Amino acid sequence: GTRIFFADPWLHNKFGNELTGPEDGRFKAETLAASASTIMVIQRARNEFGQEINKVYTRFADFDSIGSNPALKATYNRKNRLAMVRYIPSEDWIQQP
Repeated sequence: GTRIFFADPWLHNKFGNELTGPEDGRFKAETLAASASTIMVIQRARNEFGQEINKVYTRFADFDSIGSNPALKATYNRKNRLAMVRYIPSEDWIQQP
């Protein structure tokens, strides 16, 4: 699918939190695997020569790292050097070779 919902052990278990998938949400995942805060999605696709390939993306993301936790300080300003401040947005999806 194109939508990724997630839960967190410290949140209500309603799966109401959503991550935008790779390729600005246009990526249609056939397989999703997650361990701790690392997510991997896989899609069978065709390259420009019509050959079947697998597209694989990974991302480190959870409720805290994407800036959704109001109890943790976060900023978009990477020049901010205050201690204990998270920078958002977190790492984007990384396409694997």
